[in-house]
Amino acid sequence: MGYIKPIRSKGRRGKKHLTIYNTDHYKNYSSITEAEMDNVVALTGTNLSAYYKELLKHAKLGISQDKRNFLYVVSGEAHANDDMLAKFIDLGVHIQVLTMGLLSDTILDALAGNKHTSAIYILKSNPAEIVIDNVMKAHEATKVIMDCPVILPDISGYKVIEALSNYRVAIDELQLDFPVLNDKELGVDTRGNVLGSINRKPFYYSDLSGKWHAYTEKKYNFYKSIEPSCSSWGIYIKVICEDYSSKQELDKMTQK
Repeated sequence: MGYIKPIRSKGRRGKKHLTIYNTDHYKNYSSITEAEMDNVVALTGTNLSAYYKELLKHAKLGISQDKRNFLYVVSGEAHANDDMLAKFIDLGVHIQVLTMGLLSDTILDALAGNKHTSAIYILKSNPAEIVIDNVMKAHEATKVIMDCPVILPDISGYKVIEALSNYRVAIDELQLDFPVLNDKELGVDTRGNVLGSINRKPFYYSDLSGKWHAYTEKKYNFYKSIEPSCSSWGIYIKVICEDYSSKQELDKMTQK
């Protein structure tokens, strides 16, 4: 069946405080730890059918009472499990669907019929028109989240805003992730000497295990550089922090 543009109810995305152009001057910031983000049941093509049968067995009038959060990753253009995934979504479960490419009409229709869903895309520069169109369709069906891994200084606030400008108001939330790096990813040798043309050391500090973490101040500056544009487009910003301590540090800085 072809994609049918749904009529979104006013309660689809819940009560919102951030308006287009942020006329209410809402403080556009939230944070979450990696542990909280990972508190989901990972669905795969292998276990999807088994979970569906389990939830259907205890469903009432075809609606699951399970309150767990589920995550399904659509890899590339592989849509072999779309029909089963759609049936799973139709149970009314809390589920996020992360795609590395596009979401099919089958999945978009299912997402539109379940108010506990969201679609996650990976933010890329210069997206193809077909990707932009797919995100626009998803926005009509459910909450749309853009995941944005940030390596400093390779990724600048300007580059993120430029990428987001392809979608603007079709994005509900931007998730900023500053991943912890190893020496190779940072671009240094075992003695800390910079390799290559990009010096990332001023943006990161090393822990006792040799892992590199972005400075809280650098994260904050990055957030501040994109906040005005995101707020004007009605895009909520959520920063993913590696642990509770780093979350507290960033939260405190944004409260100044």
